Amino acid sequence: MNTTKAPIEELNAYLKGEYMAIDSYKKYINKATDPAVKADLECILQDHTRHAQLIADRIRQLGGEPAQSVDLMGKMGQLMNSIKNITEKSDVEICQEACYWEEQGSKMGMEVVKGDLDPTSCALIKDIYAKDMEHIDKLKKHIEYKNL
Repeated sequence: MNTTKAPIEELNAYLKGEYMAIDSYKKYINKATDPAVKADLECILQDHTRHAQLIADRIRQLGGEPAQSVDLMGKMGQLMNSIKNITEKSDVEICQEACYWEEQGSKMGMEVVKGDLDPTSCALIKDIYAKDMEHIDKLKKHIEYKNL
């Protein structure tokens, strides 16, 4: 594999995860009832949207074509998640689910960093990881507050 193709593939895999996060947060926002929870979910959605743009820009800088959406496996995961979420959820349950997926996405990000990334791309993913950690903290505060 050449030195440019590997980072593009790794970044595109991560980009697809950002697209899944964007789709999920739109759904969480629609289901949330507490204005503070909605506001934080909207901020997190904006971050994921910005992250997707940054990753897409980096892929273009490397001479690649950014993914435009999630792949078939991602769509299957979204479908299963939609089926699982047919019932109404409380704001705490929404935050718990969002927190779980933020943690999973962060783990994936750290696996990508271990891969074939160039230093600039690696720094980008590490910055996104740091922001994801902030998202998790924000979501956990809602969970803890509501469970008092």
